[in-house]
Amino acid sequence: MVNKYNEKAAKLELGQCMHGTVGDLLDEGSRSSPPLNGPEFHNFDLAAVGMAFHHLAEPPILLQQLKKRLRPENGVCLVIDHARMYSETHMRAMFEEAGLGRDFRYKILEEPMVVKSQGWSSILFMARGQVENGAQ
Repeated sequence: MVNKYNEKAAKLELGQCMHGTVGDLLDEGSRSSPPLNGPEFHNFDLAAVGMAFHHLAEPPILLQQLKKRLRPENGVCLVIDHARMYSETHMRAMFEEAGLGRDFRYKILEEPMVVKSQGWSSILFMARGQVENGAQ
């Protein structure tokens, strides 16, 4: 999937500024993925997690790892997932614990996500927060 992403970016002539990499932020010592601690994996404006949060055993750890890779002065983390699994209160607590509580917002999306091939739909939320001032 990452190769297809990179191929599409190249076709759109965006290969210089868009590139996907396979890695595991939750197990950086893993032999199956390359280390993600180089400078090219830090100082991002935005880190987004789409429809993967509910698969994690410990989502707060991922938020902490993403925060380490955001710009310290104004980096933004965005999570989109199933609303039935994460309330605003729960998400706010995780974002704050990770140092991403500044300007926290949570919104239930009006249109459900429909997966016709599977015959189901789900109401989604978006949560976002910024790196807190002074947080490292």
